[in-house]
Amino acid sequence: MAEQDDINLDDWDICMPLIGDAGHNAGFRIKNKPGETERPYTTGYDRNGTAVLGRLYHVVHGFRREGRNPPATLIVFEWVLRPGPLPRRFREVEIEVIFAAHGLRLGMLPSEDLAGFDPAVVKVGPSVPSESSPITYTVDKKSGGSFGLSVGFGGYAALEPEVHSETTKSGIQRIDYSVQAGYPLLKNKNSGPPNGVLWTFQENSTQESGLPRVIRTAVLLERYNKDFGAFKATIKTTSYVSFIEDAKVALRRAVGKIPIDDPVIFDPKPRADIPHGGVVLSGDKSDLKDVENPIDFENLKSEDLDKLIAIVPKHSEESVSKDEK
Repeated sequence: MAEQDDINLDDWDICMPLIGDAGHNAGFRIKNKPGETERPYTTGYDRNGTAVLGRLYHVVHGFRREGRNPPATLIVFEWVLRPGPLPRRFREVEIEVIFAAHGLRLGMLPSEDLAGFDPAVVKVGPSVPSESSPITYTVDKKSGGSFGLSVGFGGYAALEPEVHSETTKSGIQRIDYSVQAGYPLLKNKNSGPPNGVLWTFQENSTQESGLPRVIRTAVLLERYNKDFGAFKATIKTTSYVSFIEDAKVALRRAVGKIPIDDPVIFDPKPRADIPHGGVVLSGDKSDLKDVENPIDFENLKSEDLDKLIAIVPKHSEESVSKDEK
């Protein structure tokens, strides 16, 4: 996992709203400038208070192995969970990113389907579910039922629900923990390689621990052989904070107050001014020619994505215990 001392929150000024229920867009309002690619701020909704902020941290276009086809792209996203002025916490956040080919391809008409050129998700970071903040607690489990024995004519016996019998098991140990996980995703398709990724973050519900303040996630995409055409990323979120907060956002969405944002466009064509393929490095996309790229663009498949991600815990004073509520 990446070091935490390179995380700088000073330039975060764009945010994404929370969603009150699953399966809906997290209404956005950031738009691409004409011809803009690798837009640094990936998601955002100008709003005060509790919010999730997203941006591109690394974007490296290159190749899967040894500088040879197929081409590939490695993307590291950074998400900042801002709790806002009230003592609310994030209980759960899901981030869905779907990739698709964008623009035109040589020899194809504008009306033709580009699905065959959609990037494929080959690696995701976190690569396996990560569990943290474990807590063991004890519960008492009760089980039982009502039954009775009746004797009828001729000596026949039958069980009937008359008497309640209960069994109690004491001292059962259970473990609760926070979970961070990433999964490849097939979206609007039922065959072929995954075209998206779903990241999910869940608090330790027993501790009411909330979620980390800063999270980085990573994904490696493999593109169609010798394809250097543009592709896009469409981002959706589902977040849970409190019933009132979620309901307010759901209402704004229902009455059309949450506008839709443009997807982020990526241009993987080789650039002479950036020979190392890193078009966004540490959140910056300007004057990168002489900047050292920490990622080997010719061997992207060999990169350990778990070393590129980061999870920064909340400050201790942001935690609210059950006794304080």
